[in-house]
Amino acid sequence: MIDILSAFLGPKLVLQAAGRWPEKNTTFGIKFREFISDFIEILLCLFSIAEIMYLLDDYVNLYDHMSLCFTLFGHLVKILIFRVYSKNWLEIFDQCKSKHFNDYPAEFDYILRKNINFTVHFGNSFITACVVAAAMYAIVPMLSAVDLPIRCSIFSQEYRAVVYTFQTISLLVCASTNSSIEAVTMNAISICVGQLSILVEKIKSFNMVDKRIDIFECIKHHNEIIRFVGNVEAAISKIVLVEYLKSILVLCFLGFQLIHVILLE
Repeated sequence: MIDILSAFLGPKLVLQAAGRWPEKNTTFGIKFREFISDFIEILLCLFSIAEIMYLLDDYVNLYDHMSLCFTLFGHLVKILIFRVYSKNWLEIFDQCKSKHFNDYPAEFDYILRKNINFTVHFGNSFITACVVAAAMYAIVPMLSAVDLPIRCSIFSQEYRAVVYTFQTISLLVCASTNSSIEAVTMNAISICVGQLSILVEKIKSFNMVDKRIDIFECIKHHNEIIRFVGNVEAAISKIVLVEYLKSILVLCFLGFQLIHVILLE
């Protein structure tokens, strides 16, 4: 039988390194890593807000900067929501170890294994792609006339190396944690789909000699799936809403830049 919790292994390692993986008992090390991650990302957002104030009279560069700022602000909100609903995530992880999610005929194991293997590979590839994209974005100043990955006019040129290093680290932290949260969400949904598919197969293969046992087991399994879906919905619904709103705002600012370029031409 496949270990259901193995679906979360990739994003779990990333979020544990950032101190953001839901834990029943938090240690000093976890709180310290969480503090460092929060400090880095909040400070980056504060610098971005300061740059907005600096660019109020330059609407073209302001809109260019705002498209990135909303991505950073949306990430902070998603982290906050992920933390607030940590109890739901802990219940989800406990349910993955429950009898009803793991006690099924061996011939149905391929269903869950197929779902989990796909989302694990896709999720890990997504995390890697986001980190690589953030790293390439941070390399841009080395290959062009741009001073920094993110505009920051409040510091003089003598602090460029320090600001550049800070921004690079911040972008990598944001990209890895943000993509890991989305990978965890995708894995939870995949597990739910796999469990529903197994339930359907169990219903199709009732024991004709003693249906009562199978019916009761299917009812218990179905109730456990409903509870699982409730926890997943509570944990991810607001994250999806924030992602949706953030994407709308970013597309609006990018659309304005596109129109501006067309008008200039």
